[in-house]
Amino acid sequence: MKKGWIATLAVLLLLIQTPTAWGAAERFTVSVNGSEVDFKDAAPYLSGSALMVPVRAAAEKLGWKVSPSADMKELLLASGDAAVRTTIGSGTATVQEVKRSFTPASVLKQGRVYVPLAFFKEILGAATDFPAGGTVASITAASGMPQTAQQSPPSLPLPSGVVEEAAIVGKGSAYALPGTLTLPKSAPGLLPAVVLVHGSGPSDRDETVYGYKPFRDIAYSLAEQGIAVLRYDKRTYTYGSTFTPESAAKITVKEETVEDAIAAARLLKNDPRIDPSRVYIIGHSLGGMLAPRIDAEGGDFAGLVLLAGSPRSLLDIMFDQNYAVLATLDDNDPNKQAGKDFLAQERKKADQLAGMTDAQAMTSTVLGVPAYYFKEMDEHKTTDVAAALTKPLLVLQGQDDFQVYADKDYVMWQELFKSKTNAQFKLYPGLNHFFVDYEGAGAGTVAEYSKPGSVAQVVLDDIADFILKR
Repeated sequence: MKKGWIATLAVLLLLIQTPTAWGAAERFTVSVNGSEVDFKDAAPYLSGSALMVPVRAAAEKLGWKVSPSADMKELLLASGDAAVRTTIGSGTATVQEVKRSFTPASVLKQGRVYVPLAFFKEILGAATDFPAGGTVASITAASGMPQTAQQSPPSLPLPSGVVEEAAIVGKGSAYALPGTLTLPKSAPGLLPAVVLVHGSGPSDRDETVYGYKPFRDIAYSLAEQGIAVLRYDKRTYTYGSTFTPESAAKITVKEETVEDAIAAARLLKNDPRIDPSRVYIIGHSLGGMLAPRIDAEGGDFAGLVLLAGSPRSLLDIMFDQNYAVLATLDDNDPNKQAGKDFLAQERKKADQLAGMTDAQAMTSTVLGVPAYYFKEMDEHKTTDVAAALTKPLLVLQGQDDFQVYADKDYVMWQELFKSKTNAQFKLYPGLNHFFVDYEGAGAGTVAEYSKPGSVAQVVLDDIADFILKR
């Protein structure tokens, strides 16, 4: 396994920062191209003399699409052929393969990313104005928007033997989600089918991350091989901007992932073209961790495919990743000890989760995330739910995955299922967290995700073989 979790210490430090004037009574307004931006619950605020602005709402007014990475460590802003990449918590962004700076650093607060007004000028090329002592700021689009070598996922034509149609997961509910059902054009009988379940963070139906669209790759390939595939936009992707800080503090994986995956299974089972006894779940990363729970709480699948999942707690994985960041720093770097002290403090809070009431957990955070999110997950331990499974299981892992570890998480799956004849395992040398084969500059870091790539065909064939032989 390649060593190291690529992130900067700024990612850790953003959890330490406490912006001044947060929640102050003074209201700041921002206009973009002469039109005031409606920030809903995410209001601009002052940090020292800098106005901090919720980046998504303002940047989208300028015509930029703002997408967080799956691990919520970075943001990608795209507009036409232009793209900008920045690490959340840092004061730099990559523009035309050149790092540019802005100050102060971006901040993650209550699920929203804030950047200073200077970001729009120094990085996005817009004109800005914020008179000293004032409460009104303006952002005006300028010509010559920045370009970058950041590449988009490869465009793939729909295979000739495949058709797609629009689908709505949870139709009629408060959180109906748009999706896509991919099907073979012709089939001799009822089709086997799969529900695709995303990893952590807001994600579209393709699970788009920089240069990857893994769920699109899976859907196309499985449909070519005679399997229907349902993928859909995640609830936090579709409705995230509507959540207030109070409602966000109450969200758990049940609302974020489990309920919608169960609704997706129900949609497939009610489709007359689908064999309801052959509906499977494919969960990636957090989706793989939650797949056994989704099955137990109503998904009732024919079998489960776990892609780069883990039986460990999400908090344990996050602490491992953060400590890996600190290990890359020079021992003389004062930020190294500050980061260790911070993580030790957060670890103590994490250890107290089980003794907290739900109300207490909703007003506390661990690693910058509402503590209730972790508390609820810990009450439904993956190891306990998965150990009870008797259905067919396929556990797949990339050897070069630096987010979920082949020598730890994958080995734990093998240990957990060692006495079960229903479980199969496969480890793929050279493949990363998204089952893409990459060697080159930035290998073993998030930078490798920026080079367009597709899910390895051997993985797609192994999944199809697992489903079609049943």
